[in-house]
Amino acid sequence: MENPMDKPFGGIKIPRLWQHILFWMAVCFFITSMYSVQTNFTVSARNNLLFMPIQVAYYYAIAGWLMPKYLLPGRYIKFGISVLGIVTLSVVITRIVGILFVTPYTIKVMHVTDGDYLRASQRPFLEKLFDLQNMINAFKGTNLFIGFVLAIKMAKMWYERREATLQSELSALKAQVHPHFLFNTLVVSQFEN
Repeated sequence: MENPMDKPFGGIKIPRLWQHILFWMAVCFFITSMYSVQTNFTVSARNNLLFMPIQVAYYYAIAGWLMPKYLLPGRYIKFGISVLGIVTLSVVITRIVGILFVTPYTIKVMHVTDGDYLRASQRPFLEKLFDLQNMINAFKGTNLFIGFVLAIKMAKMWYERREATLQSELSALKAQVHPHFLFNTLVVSQFEN
């Protein structure tokens, strides 16, 4: 059965890999535009390119690994625990990237003079890493699009499973009707002779 999403642009077939690449480019552009209000587009784009691989890996870990392995077979507790682990890991990695690369670059390029921001950037690494406000911000940043994209993925998986179920039911009905039709045809032809 052909997936309707394989031809999203007026019947033009776009390979699945390119669909994903185009989607993540659009997400990257949107997030960059949104955060460029605080800095500028160039700084936001550079910082977003550092965070984007974390978001992409986070999404595919859940959608491509955890959902098929645990959610679809009904192993909900393992799924929940695994998702919490992936969420925690993505937030911690996001914080590490922010501390090591984003904050120093932003201070240098944007010539930040805010005393509180500068003092916060000078704190010890572990103190910055586990700062609750920054952890919450990292959680919000990594989950900005992931929830939306996962909802789309789950709806698509539900649709595909529903279509497969309908196809198998239709095939089963056809298999039941076919022998009866053949038998009835033979019986009718026997009575006509």
